[in-house]
Amino acid sequence: MRLSIFASVAVLATFAVADTKTDGYSVMLPSVEVEGISEQDNLKGYVAYDSAEVNRNGLSNKQTPQTIETIDIQKNRNYGTNDLSSILEGNAGIDAGYDMRGESIKIRGFSVDGGDIYRDGVRDSGQIRRSTANVERVEILKGPASILYGRSNGGAVVNLVSKKANFTPVYKVSGRYGSWSRWGLGADVNHAVNNQLAVRLTTDGERGKSWREGIKYKNFMISPSVIVTNQSGDVSFEAQYTYDNAWRVPDRTPTKAVYDKLGIDYEKGFSHEGDFVEDRLHFFRTELNAELAKELNLKWVFGYRKASQNFDHFFAGSIVSGNRLRQNYAKQETDNETISNAFTLTKELNFERFKHNIAVGYDNSIETRHPRLWYSRTHTQDIDPYASRGSWTSNRNVPLTTDNKHRAINHGVFFEDLISLDDTYRLMLGGRFDFYKFKTRNIRGQTNSYTGDSFSPRVGFLWDFATDHTAYVSYSQSFAPYGGRGNIGISTEDTSKLDLKPQNNVQYEIGLKSTWADNKFSSNIAVFQIEHKNIRYQPDPTNDPYTWAVRGKERSRGIELNVLGQIYENLYLRSSLGYTNAKVTKDNSNPLNEGLNLNETTRWQGNVFLRYVNADKWYVESGVTGYSKRYFYSTSGGRIQEQHLPGFARVDVSAGYSFTEHAQMTLAINNLFDKKYWRSSSRLGDERSFMVNFHYNFN
Repeated sequence: MRLSIFASVAVLATFAVADTKTDGYSVMLPSVEVEGISEQDNLKGYVAYDSAEVNRNGLSNKQTPQTIETIDIQKNRNYGTNDLSSILEGNAGIDAGYDMRGESIKIRGFSVDGGDIYRDGVRDSGQIRRSTANVERVEILKGPASILYGRSNGGAVVNLVSKKANFTPVYKVSGRYGSWSRWGLGADVNHAVNNQLAVRLTTDGERGKSWREGIKYKNFMISPSVIVTNQSGDVSFEAQYTYDNAWRVPDRTPTKAVYDKLGIDYEKGFSHEGDFVEDRLHFFRTELNAELAKELNLKWVFGYRKASQNFDHFFAGSIVSGNRLRQNYAKQETDNETISNAFTLTKELNFERFKHNIAVGYDNSIETRHPRLWYSRTHTQDIDPYASRGSWTSNRNVPLTTDNKHRAINHGVFFEDLISLDDTYRLMLGGRFDFYKFKTRNIRGQTNSYTGDSFSPRVGFLWDFATDHTAYVSYSQSFAPYGGRGNIGISTEDTSKLDLKPQNNVQYEIGLKSTWADNKFSSNIAVFQIEHKNIRYQPDPTNDPYTWAVRGKERSRGIELNVLGQIYENLYLRSSLGYTNAKVTKDNSNPLNEGLNLNETTRWQGNVFLRYVNADKWYVESGVTGYSKRYFYSTSGGRIQEQHLPGFARVDVSAGYSFTEHAQMTLAINNLFDKKYWRSSSRLGDERSFMVNFHYNFN
């Protein structure tokens, strides 16, 4: 990572220009005001947030004894990035890989795909990919957060904050064009009808190809929203609907070891004619905010989510006799539906010498999942890897083997109190009870049911030992029903998968949150340990993703540092550096795994971006994103095989220019030095590419 930092500085030096001051601009901004900053503002992505919506108890980031990180995504979208995993790539503690079905994100060693991704406080997880074109920013509450959200894998909660109707007018159109015939068009119109009613419509569409043979995609998103307030402004109601459609030819390759042994160029893709993945998402959300009495606030969030993912494709592959490639095949149609309610009351109270910030909440949800699968471990396809795609035989004649219907019901209540002992010391105490039940039926009509409950505490202590500096220590716990086995898809037959105990996740964290130089920049440093117990995992997720085993314990330890803001006159920094040591400490199914790093994790993660800003006219930016060696293991003949992926440091550069106050253009070059690297065991990183963005604001 030292190399990454030095490279970033070196590249930035090529953009050396004269200084121009931006007097009067405050870097530290509360989240309620940041929406007033234009997406094309030259400081977008380099300002810090005082609070985050993911922290549903109403407390600021400095009042929370856990790490909270906020990422403005416009900077990432200038590079042509649309998927969530690419946006989070390189941030401390985050392993952002690739999976053709979902986002493939691990935070502090543990996956967030199954149930830890939210949109505006409503759970939005479950085996799909989504557009980020109507997302303002991404908030990450790291570590177990069951006290606020219920079931969790314990690594983090990720909340996508949408572009919603507000009272700041926006009338914008945008277009973009980049390498491999990638192009897109978008529009964002936010209109204040009067001081009590505003409406917004955000829409975006794009399509393109890849530097890899046979890979292409097309996406479409539309999202209308409305906000209504009363005359005094103490009651507001929001409603938003989002439709997402993401279609693609999946890029799910054999491993790096297979490519290297066959001597095949990485540009060679192994998708067959007719391979596809299609995600559809209908997301409806309402939010009611009301001040019931002085400093007594109610927030009610209702969510309805309907998602489907259909795919039909050949994937992965191993070398067989004659240097032929044996590929796996699967077809799937999956429907997910969720109805949820979340009620939160917050109140500030003063009892004699102590001040209390109290949050009380109640959640309920009904989730249904209906997966249909055409798959057999014995149904494979042998192809000549050196031949053209059109010459490969594609035998898709596989009977329906899975037709399950799952239904899960959850109720949760929580209480949390931040007690200000004096002007320096604060104590946080809280806990949550969850009650859940589950029913499932398989293709043969066999059924199973399961009920359970869990208690999730959080305890923290904060010390404002100096102005602008807060030290903290915390203990938090979370749970995941069914041994953490992804969502609500447990088996009806194998009772070892019908877990009597949930996965239990415990975190200890010590940290320091600081602001510097009259709030011009901020820093956060945290040291943590997370332990997972009673775990279900996939021994070979690449070639056999439908087999699960029992593991006793996993442990993640690490340190994270984030620095953001104005570091010198017109020079701004966004940086993140993390060290994570995530290992198997006990495996009941295969003791050979004990002591191994968790699959698809790295020890070091980091990015450093520097931006020089010339007032509102132009900017130049350079940055490095880097990972150390990525651990990856496969199982063959009962033996563990190491297939680790080498680390990498990727340099990106961009520049932006404002022709007028209405028209702006950006040029971004991703992977400037054309670094060859692998994002995951089944996905290469992109070659050097460019993206040009044009924005026009009519207001």
